Amino acid sequence: NMLLDSRVIIHLSLFFLYFLQHHGIFGESNVTRGVHVSPPKPITEKYQSYCTIPCDGDKLHVMCQYLGRPICSNYSVTLDKQDKDNILGLFNYYRTQLAIGKLFLNISASNMQAMYWDDELETMANTWVTQCEKELDECRNSIDGTYVSQSKYYHVCIEKTCDNPIFSIIQEVIRKTMNESLSYKETLVKKYEQMVARDRYAMLLWAKTEKVGCSISKDEDEFTIVCNFKPGAGIHKKYTFRK
Repeated sequence: NMLLDSRVIIHLSLFFLYFLQHHGIFGESNVTRGVHVSPPKPITEKYQSYCTIPCDGDKLHVMCQYLGRPICSNYSVTLDKQDKDNILGLFNYYRTQLAIGKLFLNISASNMQAMYWDDELETMANTWVTQCEKELDECRNSIDGTYVSQSKYYHVCIEKTCDNPIFSIIQEVIRKTMNESLSYKETLVKKYEQMVARDRYAMLLWAKTEKVGCSISKDEDEFTIVCNFKPGAGIHKKYTFRK
């Protein structure tokens, strides 16, 4: 019995040691400005299928290339549930305003869909935003094969505004984006192929989009916001929305 008890104690000790290392309580890890950055993780079986998703040419899916491999030396990801709810509410507000004809004078959308938050899209956005790249990622199609489009927004804060609540910063960025779109109201109802593929407001107002997921990072005085939209804007080059 004493021998058995000793073995049990040893096994429990080893398990506890593994638990501590696995959760970063001690062991190899990096901490930058109070943000825990885990060492690179191997692509798990759960995400391995992303590596088989078809992308244009020889491009690799963002989840296959970068999952668990943040390279930014100084970043923080700070979206909580309230932030997500607020972002979703903000996007749906503008979509509703367009649907009822109050966003653009005398232009309404009869086929506008409500947006819902999607964790997969958020995970992909987070995987990319922590790479500190200025461009959009190369491929982010959903695990079910649905085309996903992406928008990227930037905000440079000044002194005390850097400490503003995250949502107030996002709200300001989206407000500026929508104001920017007012001068393009006629273009919005024409075919998407006539628009720049990365028009950020087109992503927000694409009528058939039903899901969104975003992530945000901060590098010194600059915020970067990445949002993924499903199904993506521009698929089959249909109209942005129908009057």
